[in-house]
Amino acid sequence: MEKLAPNLRYFTEFLVFVLFTLAQISTPVASAHTQLIKSDPKNDTIIETWPGQVVLTFEDNLQTLKNQKINFVVVNNAQGDQVSADDEVVTQNQLRVSLVPNTVKGPVLVTYRVVGKDGHPIEGEFAFSFGQETPPADMPNPDQSEAAQGIDDGSNENRNIGIFVYSVAAIFILSGIFIAIRRAKSQN
Repeated sequence: MEKLAPNLRYFTEFLVFVLFTLAQISTPVASAHTQLIKSDPKNDTIIETWPGQVVLTFEDNLQTLKNQKINFVVVNNAQGDQVSADDEVVTQNQLRVSLVPNTVKGPVLVTYRVVGKDGHPIEGEFAFSFGQETPPADMPNPDQSEAAQGIDDGSNENRNIGIFVYSVAAIFILSGIFIAIRRAKSQN
């Protein structure tokens, strides 16, 4: 019975380690980043009256840093002139920017870069039209995910590398435990 106790202890430790390793490898890594869920003016719409501001609403709250500007919105009219002020204001999950008067009719491009509560910067753009002309058909939709817009921040690649590193480490550790058990058995 004395010879069985150390082997049972090694087996129990081995089993706990394997279960812990499997739990770590199979646990999904949270990689969701905030997304633009609403804008005013809306994407791909025609407005007849020039607005005084653009308001972007995201899924999650945005980060702010005291005395540092980390969230940006730039609005350009159909001639490419910037018609947004430099006064972005973040209130939880909304970002507002004032617009200067504009008489140029046509597509208006809104470009943004924000930092979500998870610390990841998110970039995107959308268009609306002032007057009768419609925005270009190839403009991305803010309701699409980053992946659908072709934005790749590398999080999937990082997750795959992490799983690979865990797997290799688990193989080495399991091999070491197997060798230790074999040595313990041969000494008895």
